[in-house]
Amino acid sequence: MKLTNKSYWESAHKATGKATLLKRLFRFREEKIISKLIQKYIPQGDYSKQVIEIGCYPGEYLRILEKHGYNINGIDFIDSSAKMHSSFKNDNLHVTEIIQADFLEHQFSKKYDVVMSFGFVEHFNDYIDIIDRHCNLVEDGGYLLITAPNYRVGLQKKMISFFDSHEAMETLVLESMNPKEWETAVANNDFQILFCGYFGLPRIVRGYKGALIKRAIFLMILIFLRAIRFIPLLFESQSGAFSSNIGIVARKRDSI
Repeated sequence: MKLTNKSYWESAHKATGKATLLKRLFRFREEKIISKLIQKYIPQGDYSKQVIEIGCYPGEYLRILEKHGYNINGIDFIDSSAKMHSSFKNDNLHVTEIIQADFLEHQFSKKYDVVMSFGFVEHFNDYIDIIDRHCNLVEDGGYLLITAPNYRVGLQKKMISFFDSHEAMETLVLESMNPKEWETAVANNDFQILFCGYFGLPRIVRGYKGALIKRAIFLMILIFLRAIRFIPLLFESQSGAFSSNIGIVARKRDSI
């Protein structure tokens, strides 16, 4: 069962479009971290292969994969996704298809060389089934990339629980943010695990609510987070204690 619906995501993306400069900087930082993950584990393409993003709106990560040499595809059920194909075409990107449909209901007619999602699986109670559905779309020899925020453990959990609203947290399944479960599920689908674990510095991305004292604490934490990025040991840490994200990258084994 999914914990969100179309109206929730329409509102969420509308709010994102009005994000403050500070939040835009953090989102840019997030895209850079994901880009490094892609460059490290996903082979450079020559536009002969296809990538699909599950929950693709607004398309920043598809643009990263297009620059990495892949024809881009996506699926999303919100109305705004209908404009993505023409937007990509206007920017002269290699785009094949943007599907406006519910991922759980759509009948896919083909498989893809790269299947990816970012912040998608944690919105479902049956998250293992969602991971299995990702795996089923990957061509033999293709790649799977899934990430989610790390709100289940460590410093990130404490910050989110202090600053965020209960309504926002109710859309998340914290138990799903467990890389060991992901690794088991993906390996059971005949994948070679290339990376599975934590990555990225702690951050606050979902906003904050509260009185002036909370806002002051929020600002101090932001300054601290910007400072510790220069500490190499912590920056390279891949632990639940400090990292902002969890993720898995895997390669589908070739059929015999």
